Amino acid sequence: MLVENKYFECDQCGECCIRLIFAPDSGTDRELKAFVEMIRSDFERERCEVWVIGPPENDYDEDCGHLTMQVWPVQGGPKSIPASIFNKRIVDLEERHCNAAD
Repeated sequence: MLVENKYFECDQCGECCIRLIFAPDSGTDRELKAFVEMIRSDFERERCEVWVIGPPENDYDEDCGHLTMQVWPVQGGPKSIPASIFNKRIVDLEERHCNAAD
């Protein structure tokens, strides 16, 4: 199975700070959890946060929620997160990566 991924790297050190795995056919909690279990071996050794992102809840709203689930290093439950809120998390992780000890 071909799965789309996107890695975001720290501008200072080049290490990955977050990985997104896209699950466009996982629109329900049950489908998203099943997808996560199916691909678990692909991400369980990552050194960054890993999130699985489901399809948009609305095809006409760019800031609509997506069924989203953090899966590594801790696993949370599926929840709807608007794109603008999740994008802020990505930026925050990129900015804090090498400054985490500050």
